[in-house]
Amino acid sequence: MKRYVEQVLHPDGIDDLDAWLAEWPVWPDCVDLAEEVVRMNRSVEQYRLPDRLDVDAPTLVLSGTGGPDFLRQSARDVHDALPHSRFVEFDAVSHSGPAEAPDLIAAEVDAFLQK
Repeated sequence: MKRYVEQVLHPDGIDDLDAWLAEWPVWPDCVDLAEEVVRMNRSVEQYRLPDRLDVDAPTLVLSGTGGPDFLRQSARDVHDALPHSRFVEFDAVSHSGPAEAPDLIAAEVDAFLQK
């Protein structure tokens, strides 16, 4: 789980991983769910997104430049597969955007919903 946090959540590095984990409230639960996380990640890695998703509703796809490249690419791939999607990438926001930049994210969602 430490390796996962290090490589997926903080791919650019973290100064003191153990200290960060000690302060992260969900860390004990993550450790308890380690086997489930491995199974989920394997399933996600094996999934192949269709070229087109049959979704007629307008869809907002959000990403951030501070997130892992594979998540950013996945968001773009979903956007490309949706016929009526809008893609927004937030500068310097990671994949924890709603916790990291809630006002920025909420403003974008509000603007999308008002269209």
